[in-house]
Amino acid sequence: MSDKRNLKRYKIPNASNYEVDEDSKVYRLLKSGGRKPIKTQLFQRHKGKENCWRKQSRVSLSCDDGKRRCLSPLKLLREAQILAGEDHPWLEKRHREIGSQFIEIPDLWCLYSVDHGGNVMHLLEDAQGTYFKEVNYYMDNSRSAPLERINLRDVSFRPRTYTRKKLKEMHEQRMQELMEMHE
Repeated sequence: MSDKRNLKRYKIPNASNYEVDEDSKVYRLLKSGGRKPIKTQLFQRHKGKENCWRKQSRVSLSCDDGKRRCLSPLKLLREAQILAGEDHPWLEKRHREIGSQFIEIPDLWCLYSVDHGGNVMHLLEDAQGTYFKEVNYYMDNSRSAPLERINLRDVSFRPRTYTRKKLKEMHEQRMQELMEMHE
């Protein structure tokens, strides 16, 4: 266990009245200059794939925009460390650029790009800017032949399920449209 007096503290982005230390303990900053620890709540969340329950800790914060949010202390620590410019081996390696083989499909939400093999990248943002995260397929064994499926949002932001075959077809159709536009 590390000494509590030597822990480094970070400002929490979008919640200026709070700090998080290296042990992911969240504190509220008092007007007197002191710190008051925030109570951590334990939630149980069902993880559908393994059919089990997982415990997650959450803290309730009043953000700078006036809204109250329940957030994970570990996520707050990661965001604060990224904002402070620190890089740790446990932080995700994030793709800042993707190759030209990925194109946007108009039927999907504008933040998804698909390549010719049906692989999907989702455009996200963090404190360092934009990055791409690969969206994983899951195996649907509800039919006689298992299918690879993926959950994405369409242009009206409704969640939809697509197969790899359907995304490949959408990619080919979009490539044809782009080729016709350039001719």
